[in-house]
Amino acid sequence: MDKTRNSLDLWRIPILALWMAFFAVGLYPEWVYDQARELGQVAVQRALVNSAWLVSLAWAGYMGWFTLARSREAGDSHASASAKGVQILLLGLTAFMPLRLENLAEIQYIPVPAYRWIFYGTVGAKVIAWLYLVIVILRYYLFSGYKTFIDMPALFPSAHEPEAPCADQDGLHTATHGVADAERHIDNPSKTEAPATIDSAEKER
Repeated sequence: MDKTRNSLDLWRIPILALWMAFFAVGLYPEWVYDQARELGQVAVQRALVNSAWLVSLAWAGYMGWFTLARSREAGDSHASASAKGVQILLLGLTAFMPLRLENLAEIQYIPVPAYRWIFYGTVGAKVIAWLYLVIVILRYYLFSGYKTFIDMPALFPSAHEPEAPCADQDGLHTATHGVADAERHIDNPSKTEAPATIDSAEKER
């Protein structure tokens, strides 16, 4: 398997355009959700979901699944790939959380300084997580290929534990040995242990 990108495939250009649209929606999920509801002429009272977190959860879930699938294709173990998928899922929830970034200039008017700095910190975490995911996708499609996910650190301890042997394989191994022992006893009946018997003379005594 080629783990790096040696040449530029023209099909990656439209794919990257779709990814950029994906990340643009994730950066402003609340605005996109409101616009989609207005275009669909769905009243607030009739909407099944009245939260932009629907977009955030869907986008973060897709990023987690994408990372899991690519990591498995790159040759990572199931534990390592799952750990990378979960941590990208958590980063996706941070990167795609609904925040009114278009109203960022109004944060300075929050009267309580502690609340103002909390909001600044939340916006900063969202932007950093968003940029990290963008860099991961650009690196995967333009430069490193599967090596992007091979080099991605897995922060969960479970990703570094050795995999236990499969229970089905142990059962198959035991059953195979059992069949072999049975065949050996059939071929050599003299080697089998005869049950202990009591002689009639000894019984009369």
